[in-house]
Amino acid sequence: MSDTDIIKAEIIGTSTALEAINRAEVDIQISTAHQYPRSLARVREKILEIATVDPVTAEACFYALPRDGKVIEGPSVRMAEIVAASYGNLRVAARVIGFDDTSVICQGVCHDLENNVATSVEVRRRITNKSGRKYSDDMINTTSNAGCAIAFRNAIFKVVPTAIFKDIVNEVKKVGMGDERTITEKRKATVAWFEGKGYKAKQLFDMLNSLEESTDQVKSPEELTLEHIAILRGVVNAVNEETTTLAEVFGNVPAKSTAKQNDLKSKINNAKNNTKKSSYVPGEE
Repeated sequence: MSDTDIIKAEIIGTSTALEAINRAEVDIQISTAHQYPRSLARVREKILEIATVDPVTAEACFYALPRDGKVIEGPSVRMAEIVAASYGNLRVAARVIGFDDTSVICQGVCHDLENNVATSVEVRRRITNKSGRKYSDDMINTTSNAGCAIAFRNAIFKVVPTAIFKDIVNEVKKVGMGDERTITEKRKATVAWFEGKGYKAKQLFDMLNSLEESTDQVKSPEELTLEHIAILRGVVNAVNEETTTLAEVFGNVPAKSTAKQNDLKSKINNAKNNTKKSSYVPGEE
């Protein structure tokens, strides 16, 4: 037997051994899942308990995407993590499975060991800017992580029936948004987040007023209702998860900060004033 044949035999033997180990692990997990079946009533209780442990957690459990005058809402990656942990008897994984010239392809897999239901979901994310230039390595890693998180979420919600927690999302949203006693603080924090990204309050109002469900026109932060804040916080979550971008939501670039403009003008004027004219007069040495 040649050295090449020996190497091939070792590779085949190693591969077969790994397959046997993986198969044994899954078989044990399936057996355990059947031995300790889930209680749907307890699952619902646990989801609500974890998701509403504090307002910050509750606020991160949903996303909102304004599209063509409507708002697309759904449970976020954070909610998927809570649902998976509460549902139990699941094998969930996400990974990058490939790249092409413009995108990274991520795969999410979810296997319900108790019901023997499995699904695989692929998510494609761009790794080039509008000019076609490829992202830096750090940005590609960030985009890949975001793609894996979204694939993870989508795979879970393909296996876990949404009927189990659909009504719970509304309860979670109420905890996250607070009530009339905390609305003033929520308004300030929400508007401040967008302004920190370069978007003015008026741009938020214009987006909200363009929605089909909008009845009263919002013209000032004081007119933002809890429903408006829920939409805006949902947009924040969608942006943080990289499900969308602020440019896609508002359809334009950030408004330039008036403070920054004034600061720039001030620097220019100071530079002009500090430029001294020469006092040298020929013949007066």
